[in-house]
Amino acid sequence: MEAAPLWKSYRVLNELLRGGPRDPRIMYEHSGMQEGAGTLRAFEALPLFSGRSTLEGAYMQSSLSAPFIFDLQSELTPTPSCPFPQYTCSPFDPDRAVPHLALFNVKGFIAVSPTVKAALDAHPAFRRTVTIEPYALYDVLPGDGRYVAPLSFVPTVSDERDWKRLAYNWFQRPDWAEVPVIFPQGGEPPPPDALPFQGLDPGPPKRPLSGACRVTETIGEQEIRFETGCPGRPHLIKVSYHPKWRVAGAQTIYLASPAFMIVYPTQPSVHLVFGDRRPDTIGWVATAIGLIWWVGEVLGLGARRRRRSFLGGAH
Repeated sequence: MEAAPLWKSYRVLNELLRGGPRDPRIMYEHSGMQEGAGTLRAFEALPLFSGRSTLEGAYMQSSLSAPFIFDLQSELTPTPSCPFPQYTCSPFDPDRAVPHLALFNVKGFIAVSPTVKAALDAHPAFRRTVTIEPYALYDVLPGDGRYVAPLSFVPTVSDERDWKRLAYNWFQRPDWAEVPVIFPQGGEPPPPDALPFQGLDPGPPKRPLSGACRVTETIGEQEIRFETGCPGRPHLIKVSYHPKWRVAGAQTIYLASPAFMIVYPTQPSVHLVFGDRRPDTIGWVATAIGLIWWVGEVLGLGARRRRRSFLGGAH
């Protein structure tokens, strides 16, 4: 990468973006012009070079959020990658992308092609802040820059088995972004206040939740802490759901569209931690036993060889 023609511009841009996991995400245009920085996937290394979080990474296609991220990519890229044949990509449409950017807590966008730069320069939701040819960095004006958001509307709930397909269809309607769909996992009971999702034709009902709600958050690499002024109210956490997330200060972590988490705080302080569970512990123990056995076999084989060599020489 250091030998690539765009390395200097790439390095300066990363220095300007320097931050940490607490900062909002940065998104970038998918374009063949990125090869000038050494690889088409150069900006997947934003966390390494700047510390900032982005939407795509080395294991991007294994994430629950991947189909939605690539659809968002297509809304802001004339040449999207579209790696999932079972999910169609959207046309280039910055208007459609704006509520999705707020949903994913994206507050910065890196454009590289003249087409995208011209479109964003003319759009009221984007403001160019830095130009380091061929890159242009834009502020995404909508959104509060937070990963934890108290919901403004009562969420809906669905027992659809193919939840990701339903969530993807939900994602195709940006005007539904304020009313997520909860998908209970493993037989867990749904939240008592959630409204049934009636289908794609009528769409989710919008029942507003009244009153202001103040939330302060602290985001780490594998933990999320927040203080809320409204326990009992559903809070959307704009981080991919995974069974390894555990929570204190709420009873359940719900999977919710697009592939995020919703918790209902039972107290003002809530703490989520990502860590191993019982199957992981069993796996680590089994691995340790296997390594001990392997070391014993290697040492035993060496001892047997030395013994045979000694006996052969004595004979």
